[in-house]
Amino acid sequence: LHRGETRMLITGTVDEKIKPYQLPLCENALITENKKWVSGIFSIPDIRSLPADIAGIYLELEWIDKPAYQVAVKKFTGLSLDSVISAVQSVARNCSFSFEIPETNTAEQAQIFSALKKIEQQFQLKGKMIVAAKNATTLKSFCDSGFNTAYIVPPFDPYNSTVGSMQNYCDNIATQLSASPASALLTNLKKYPLLRKAFPTLKLIT
Repeated sequence: LHRGETRMLITGTVDEKIKPYQLPLCENALITENKKWVSGIFSIPDIRSLPADIAGIYLELEWIDKPAYQVAVKKFTGLSLDSVISAVQSVARNCSFSFEIPETNTAEQAQIFSALKKIEQQFQLKGKMIVAAKNATTLKSFCDSGFNTAYIVPPFDPYNSTVGSMQNYCDNIATQLSASPASALLTNLKKYPLLRKAFPTLKLIT
């Protein structure tokens, strides 16, 4: 973190006003605690350039061939989800995966769940997968079935916000996660100090 970011958000007025939330958690364990995760992987050559000791990789899922609800990895045109996972494991055998899933209705959610359960079993990924979504309610069924989950927090600029708007922002997140617990929050460095103060029991992924 930049020292200026931390100082601005967790000292003085903000530190006094933003109170920590005690929320229920999705407590499914993620095997790796190594922080060496990689994003921005969009092709097989990108995968081949990965170091063998990476802890995990971030991938974004998308729909193809609706209404068949086939799930693929975004940017990997023409490649199945299975083939991308296989390619990663050929380079980094013990790699974990964070999958950002698209917006879903009930039928789509069931299909994504089925696809991820299949690769969990096929590639021995029990305890090595994070399911991330922008809608917290989407994550509940994944948590209930043993997946580690991450809520992708909404956009927000704490540098141009009042303490009141910061509080409202955190209140909204807390409301979402009270009904649908997550294992972690997926955010960026700009919001990290504010969210660390407000949600001390949740892991933060940047």
